[in-house]
Amino acid sequence: MVDKFNDYIQKKIEILKIETAEKISEILGKIVFGIIIFAFLLFFTFLLSISFALLIGGAKGFFIVTAFYFLIILILLIFKKRLIFNPIANKIVKYIFQKK
Repeated sequence: MVDKFNDYIQKKIEILKIETAEKISEILGKIVFGIIIFAFLLFFTFLLSISFALLIGGAKGFFIVTAFYFLIILILLIFKKRLIFNPIANKIVKYIFQKK
């Protein structure tokens, strides 16, 4: 009886290890994918910003584009918990505790 219980515990530990490894690999895959997409979006935004600045015209255009980004940064800093931290934490918790 004790041997069967020990076998059960060992198998349960192995299952937990496999499930944990699976979750970690999926999360890391999503993080790497997110970083790659972020890099391309950053490059796209950079080129688009230069294009808009030149379209608006010279130094004035660059100042307007810079002010726009500064405004976005201020909004993100003010509402960082509601716009960034809470949604990310919620997604991570939902993903970790979802049943297949």
